[in-house]
Amino acid sequence: MRSTENNDQYVKDIAGSLCGTTALNVSPIEGGRNSRIYKVENDRNVFALKFFRPDKEGKRERFEAETTALRLFSENGIEATPRVVAEDKTNNCVLMEWIEGKPVDDFGINEIGELAAFIQVVDDVAEKQSGQDIRHATEACLNGSEIVRQISLRLSRLDASKDQYPELRAFIDEGFIPVFNEISDWSQKQYKHSGLNFSENISFKQQTLSLVDVGCHNVLRKDDKLYFLDFEFFGWDDPVKLVADTLQHPGMVLDEEKKQALRSSLVKIFEKDEMFVTRLKLLYPLFGLKWCMIMLNPFQPGYQLLASSADAQRDQQLKRVRNLMKSIHESYKEFPYVQCHSGIS
Repeated sequence: MRSTENNDQYVKDIAGSLCGTTALNVSPIEGGRNSRIYKVENDRNVFALKFFRPDKEGKRERFEAETTALRLFSENGIEATPRVVAEDKTNNCVLMEWIEGKPVDDFGINEIGELAAFIQVVDDVAEKQSGQDIRHATEACLNGSEIVRQISLRLSRLDASKDQYPELRAFIDEGFIPVFNEISDWSQKQYKHSGLNFSENISFKQQTLSLVDVGCHNVLRKDDKLYFLDFEFFGWDDPVKLVADTLQHPGMVLDEEKKQALRSSLVKIFEKDEMFVTRLKLLYPLFGLKWCMIMLNPFQPGYQLLASSADAQRDQQLKRVRNLMKSIHESYKEFPYVQCHSGIS
């Protein structure tokens, strides 16, 4: 591992190379777990330098996803995202326009409208694409069996932690797995009842270019306008996953009025697919259960928490997951935002 001093010089050298100047001030910005971001300043401009977390086997999937998305947005005149200034695939980083904005702590009706408008314009861009040069979104779900497989995989990854955390074992074995089996069985039966094949991919025409991780946590406000960030999971996917994940994202704390507004705006974008609402109803609770699994990441081996409060953080997170699963289990047959045809029960 590089020393802190050497790492600082390494970052500064890369920033200088991408900016074409050595007169630089480089400072780290607190970010998420998926990347490291630095603010880069020279005499004329301010940039964001983003280093992506390495992918398995040395691949650059996050780099490819983000740069593809930002180039595509720029080429199509979308102004609500930063512009790419320079790319460095070897060092797995990209230099971007710096957005001098403020985080959005509370999504109101206006922000929901801007979010929906952004998703709409990206879907408009998707309709013009052949798809051959753009990857699938990270953990894309083009059929029902895939979301079941992904939940099962996340369950298996928690096996190693169940001996260390007996309360986790009890929750998974006695609570989560029976609910997961019940809901996945219901979803498969209702798929068949609706004339759909649970294991068959939707057509390319039904897919969209998904932003994947979208919400107030990846938004800045500048001059009363929202700018959207972080596209390292971008790619083709079923819009059902985009809508279900956005509505259920743990970071999107919305009251019922705002949830209804967001739901209505998003469904309107994709209702040209006559089976979209049916798929959304039948897969929505499964995407909620996947969020339960994601929220249990603090129990994964190697997950970094503050040592002084790690146990308390895990306890609190397990409590949140219990409550979320209980809510999903109580309401999974009654999609809370739209009415589907009466043949689904």
